[in-house]
Amino acid sequence: MTDGSPYIYGAPGRREAIDGDVSLPTYTGAITNYSIDFGLLLPINRVVFFPPASGGGAQRALIKDLYPRQYVVSGSLNELEYLFTPKSTDFDDVLKRKLAQSERVADVRFPIQFLRFVRVRFPVPGFIAEIEVYGVGFAPQARYVSQLFDMGAPVNFGRLHYVFEKYRTAGFGTEPEIAPDAPVHLVVETRSGRDETPMVHHIITELGTERAVDLTTFNRAPAPTGGSCSSCTTGRAPGQRGSVQDDIANWSFWSVPHLSTGEEIHAPDGRQFIQVQTFFTSKEVFAYGRLKSLSIEYSPLLAGTILGEIARADEPQPAAGVVEVPIGVPVTLTYDMRADFTSVSQVGFNAIRLVTPEAVDFQRFEMGDPLAVVEPD
Repeated sequence: MTDGSPYIYGAPGRREAIDGDVSLPTYTGAITNYSIDFGLLLPINRVVFFPPASGGGAQRALIKDLYPRQYVVSGSLNELEYLFTPKSTDFDDVLKRKLAQSERVADVRFPIQFLRFVRVRFPVPGFIAEIEVYGVGFAPQARYVSQLFDMGAPVNFGRLHYVFEKYRTAGFGTEPEIAPDAPVHLVVETRSGRDETPMVHHIITELGTERAVDLTTFNRAPAPTGGSCSSCTTGRAPGQRGSVQDDIANWSFWSVPHLSTGEEIHAPDGRQFIQVQTFFTSKEVFAYGRLKSLSIEYSPLLAGTILGEIARADEPQPAAGVVEVPIGVPVTLTYDMRADFTSVSQVGFNAIRLVTPEAVDFQRFEMGDPLAVVEPD
């Protein structure tokens, strides 16, 4: 679910507080607080911290005896609270407060709840070797983005089908059971495109501007010095990697959600590539969903391009290409359509549907080259 360590800030020794090394203190001096961001909501029910088992401290005392004698463990879901709450105070949700800790290992347990941020504060500073956070259950949110599906040629998309099952367990270590009533939901979004990547990659030119390149060229280019976002805009050298942006010219935005299986795909037709992303949400710690299968209906284009235009019968080529009609006066209009075929798989079409805001009098239908009157079915 995540490919890195949690972000942590507070007293010195932040990295050492979660590095897995229990033989050394996080810092050479006593510490007062650490705040942890897990990056996503997790079901948490336990926080443990303790001093190193060996080593000396100030005034010839054993460092294992210099553990914090007081602590407050608090949690939050609010990013602003995590960022702006003074380090000398606690988050609103205080999970455990103890002002007379007599054991070296502080094993803080509380009812399971979804948390993203945890703060451990020591009103009386002390030494610790590590902070360990435990939880059971399933993450309440998950996102899956598929690979690009190549249809081989531009196609028309049909319906999106999937099989989604809901499960619930009685607790840790128990067998899951299918639970249709579980508060678990799936949302599916789609987008379609004309080329092999939904992103546009750039490199820096000799003039300091950016030039779009293919992915292979981008990967071969050196990263900006420092690798930070600021180096993407300042101090850039020619040939280095530039920005990576959404390809809005060749790819659609993510569609409105598909909330049930069998819905028509909302991504634009006439494109060769399609991608799917799914969002799973659960309101229970021990409930989750499983996407067993997903399928996409598609068919060849009926034609390569279809162009249509409307004009007045008595003025087929109006000035400036704009059709004007007097209000309240009946006018005869012509609707012309031309289809071009670029593949043998494009079988054409045998019906045209016109939708007009008001009732009209259909006069005749002409087709062919030259045009000839045809009686529609």
